[in-house]
Formats: sequence, C-alpha cells, structure tokens
Amino acid sequence: MKVTFLGTNGWYDTITGNTCSILIQAEEYDIILDAGNGLAKADRSITQDKPVYLFISHFHLDHIIGLHTLVKFRFSHGLKIFGQPGTAAILTSFVAEPSPSRLINSRSRLK
Repeated sequence: MKVTFLGTNGWYDTITGNTCSILIQAEEYDIILDAGNGLAKADRSITQDKPVYLFISHFHLDHIIGLHTLVKFRFSHGLKIFGQPGTAAILTSFVAEPSPSRLINSRSRLK
C-alpha cells in the first residue's frame, strides 16, 4: 500500500501546495480521500485501470473544489463517490451547469 499526499493546504492553494486530497494505492483499487485541488495531480500516480473510490469527508470548498478536474480522468473501471447522507444531492447541486455535471451523473456513482 502506498499513500501520496496530493494536497494538504487549508482553504486555498498556495505556491507550497494544493487543497486537501490524499491518494491511497492498494493492489486491487485506489482510494482518494477528499477532492481539493490536489485531486488534479492524481493522474501522475494512478494508472486508471483499476477501480477508484473517492471519499468526501465534508462539503467545505477546500474538500470539493477539485471535482471539476475529474473530466481529465478516464477511469476504465469507473469512479464511485462516497460521503455522508445527502452527498449525491449536494454534489449534483454543486456541479450543476455550467460545471461538468454530466461527469458526476453519467460516469460516476454517488453513494
């Protein structure tokens, strides 16, 4: 198992780093914890050829602001997004047009 800190900054990106996102790579799957702007760097480490699970801890912007970068990924085994009750409704609202809502609705399964 390998852990990569993609972003550890607080409320906003700085020259020293991005907002919250952590990648945990296991043999069978990849897990991403939170979707701050650090999420955009996940493609540097993952192969995208195994299942990917994204866990959203809460809905402060520094934990979800990187969701728009999901459009650059091609998860061949899909992406499943998990969070507290109400996650699907909140994220669907957050990524409503003109943001990439089609990505969340068509290629991802919200739990």
